[in-house]
Amino acid sequence: MRKKNAVIVIEVANRELDNALLLKAELEKRGYIVSIMSKTEQLRFQETDILITPNCYIKANYDFYRYRFNCKSGRIVNLQYEQVLSPIEEDNELYSLDPVTKEITNICWGRHTVDRLRRKDVRPELLPVTGAIQLDTTRPQFDDYWKSRDEIAKEFNLPTDKKWILYISSFACFIGSKINEVQKETHTEDNVERFAVVTDLSQKATLSWFDRFLAERDDYVVIYRPHPVELSSPQVQEVVGKHPESFRCIQDYEVKQWLKVADIPCTWLSTAISESYFVGKNCLVFRPCEISADVDCVLYEGVRAAEDYESFRAQILGYNPGLEAFPIDRNLIEYYYDFSAEPAYRKIADVVDGPLPEAGDLETYEKDRIKYLLSNHLPLKLSVKKAYRGWYRLTGRKIRNRRFREKFFVEEWEKTVDNRINNSRGIQLKEQKFKEIIEREE
Repeated sequence: MRKKNAVIVIEVANRELDNALLLKAELEKRGYIVSIMSKTEQLRFQETDILITPNCYIKANYDFYRYRFNCKSGRIVNLQYEQVLSPIEEDNELYSLDPVTKEITNICWGRHTVDRLRRKDVRPELLPVTGAIQLDTTRPQFDDYWKSRDEIAKEFNLPTDKKWILYISSFACFIGSKINEVQKETHTEDNVERFAVVTDLSQKATLSWFDRFLAERDDYVVIYRPHPVELSSPQVQEVVGKHPESFRCIQDYEVKQWLKVADIPCTWLSTAISESYFVGKNCLVFRPCEISADVDCVLYEGVRAAEDYESFRAQILGYNPGLEAFPIDRNLIEYYYDFSAEPAYRKIADVVDGPLPEAGDLETYEKDRIKYLLSNHLPLKLSVKKAYRGWYRLTGRKIRNRRFREKFFVEEWEKTVDNRINNSRGIQLKEQKFKEIIEREE
């Protein structure tokens, strides 16, 4: 009997790769043939039995994934990586699902997403609560998966005799033309522009606070962890230039790795505050500008935040690592994130193993797929990307035309090459560690 194959699609590697590798290890243990594929870099010719997507909210998403990754059956498991939103986003049609995506299986991190989508008439059997897979590696059984503080210090030349402040940035949400286009799908143009101003002012004010603090104190180091899709920021680079030893902008590794080794986690708006909670560390919140409730992340309702430099400084110097000092309501976190004894990766694998709804257009699928691929020029686009990446890999030379780079997001093509060069061996090691941990848990 032929083994079933499953494809796990990833969109943002820093956010999703570890999760995909963990789920892959569990599914392979259950007898699946599993591939991990990039959302925009690949086109699959082999037919996919079960497709696991990072987000699939509307028919345009459904067609993109199904035809690009050749899932004739339509058996799709949507991981829904965007489940902690703002009130405006929660009411938006994009995150409410449409008639097509209401008929696929949508993974829910907790009761909140179930309640929200049930109000949109999604059937309960298509809303399994598994917990958030990104929180699995905060569990004690994964402690030896992470690098130690000494290892990280050696890798990035960080002083071990100083306190490490981890700033988890989320300023990418409304900065940059690409991000703004994404936000315009879920916000009015007025809201995008209004919040872009708040974002810009907040980033500048927060960076000025760090600049002033580091000028006063030489016993701290700030590790500025940019959002995975955050574009290069001249404001950040300016502070790096002024404090090259004590203000470090480092994008390597996911947030949980830094949470494990940092002394003082802090943020502005990031949903990674939940990861700090489940790691067991208090996370400070700095908000120099007021955020209106309609666009604020729902997780931050009633947040206790530093709003001026004096409060910012006092919270750092008087930092209490315990969860009793956590700045947001713990009951709210646990409403959004189920965290039961059984890890999410096993529950998601159970969903994949179970009965999944199929598409009803199997007879016309091949014709519809060819029409979709050709009308969107996907073979040509992927050929151009592949040619450029090959040329860049061999020569290291970049296209300099600014308009072309911005229009086609060439920086992302280059990052794909850089990550592949730097991380291919690391990915193999991660996968092996996950397999060992899963086997040890049996």
